[in-house]
Amino acid sequence: MQGIPADVVLRFFRYLDDQDYDQIPKLFADDGIWHRRGVANKGPRQVRQSIADVPPVIPTIHLVTNLQIDQATPDDAHAVFYVTALRSSPGTTSAPPWPMELPLLVTLYKAHLVAIEDQWRIRSIRNEPIFKR
Repeated sequence: MQGIPADVVLRFFRYLDDQDYDQIPKLFADDGIWHRRGVANKGPRQVRQSIADVPPVIPTIHLVTNLQIDQATPDDAHAVFYVTALRSSPGTTSAPPWPMELPLLVTLYKAHLVAIEDQWRIRSIRNEPIFKR
């Protein structure tokens, strides 16, 4: 088995922040679901399309904290963690460092991870907002 279950979670948000959107679908199982903005995007193709349909327009960084992995079996794990989203000011077009506003939100995420062909993949990922500006 390559990697640990936490790797897929951290890569997901790193690719999102780096706007490396072609890498994100590769983190999902074929039947994986990303619950995003009230829509269940199923499978890598729908995951990629959801990003194309609603791309981030303002530089955003997601800070992943309190990551807890409960591994039920060698091939199945559940993750619970918080994400704090930091966003630049609207209209920002310059290179970093960008002007920053207060944190946008704090969200509780839950993910189901599965090992497929020696790689951890996302079976499902969803969030529940806790704080929002």
